[in-house]
Amino acid sequence: MTTPGSNPEPRPRAPLSFLDRVQRNLLILLVLVICAAFLFLMAVLPLAYHHDKQRGQIVTSVTPAGRVLSVTFNCGLFTSSLVQTDTGFYGLSSSVSLGKNEALTLEVRANADRYLCDAQHLCTRLF
Repeated sequence: MTTPGSNPEPRPRAPLSFLDRVQRNLLILLVLVICAAFLFLMAVLPLAYHHDKQRGQIVTSVTPAGRVLSVTFNCGLFTSSLVQTDTGFYGLSSSVSLGKNEALTLEVRANADRYLCDAQHLCTRLF
């Protein structure tokens, strides 16, 4: 019997069963794998971004895109343009100022991005 001022003796803990130990260890392993994956992504994603950015500056091919016939602007949430040349239509990801009958070239970069460039080599990315 205990008195009100004394501490009761702690009961011994029952040993964990095999399944409880397996579950606890798997949970610890899952947390470690998630942390390792997060650290891996934090290291790899910036490297991949800079690698793609560098490859975006290397021009792999230049082909003539024809002469400008018309330019249509789409002003909305995102500004875009549709350029009609004598060889086809090009959807641009931003607005552009091109003169009628101006010669254009189509550049393909090392990261597979395509750009439409004018005579002054002002390039705009295609959709």
